Amino acid sequence: MVNGTAKFAKKHPVISGSYLFGLLILLFGSGLSLTVDQQRTYNNIMNTIDTDLEFDASTRFAAANSAYYNTKGWFSCDSLCERNKRRMEEAKHDLDAIRKEGYNRMSDAKASAGIFSEIGVNEARDSFWEVSRESVNPNYQFSIGLAWRRATVPATYSTYYKTITK
Repeated sequence: MVNGTAKFAKKHPVISGSYLFGLLILLFGSGLSLTVDQQRTYNNIMNTIDTDLEFDASTRFAAANSAYYNTKGWFSCDSLCERNKRRMEEAKHDLDAIRKEGYNRMSDAKASAGIFSEIGVNEARDSFWEVSRESVNPNYQFSIGLAWRRATVPATYSTYYKTITK
């Protein structure tokens, strides 16, 4: 494995160097400080996310899901159960729409800050180390590659995609 890694690094020095540079930034760097305008833009966008609305929708979904669960039978669903199922599905749809809007706004805010900002680096670092915390579970297979992909993919999609499409 070490021999294969060394061969790959020699054959692809730019990719390997970029990977190591990014890993060093992730582990030891703090990120670039945001300018006042960037911080203001980031905060303005983040303040538009309505967490109370999401909480209310989540509460409605939990209540509807509980009602559906308590009225469904083992193999059948009567009219009361069907009504509760429809209400639960509507509440789930509403919750998903609210969360999607919140995630989109969060993505816009992160894109305004940038991938190498303090916010972007800290988020990638937190995501990277979250995988190592999950590795405490004996059934979980920890790998640095998985941790790296899990830390970089959300940041990549949220920032680079927004940059390209603007």
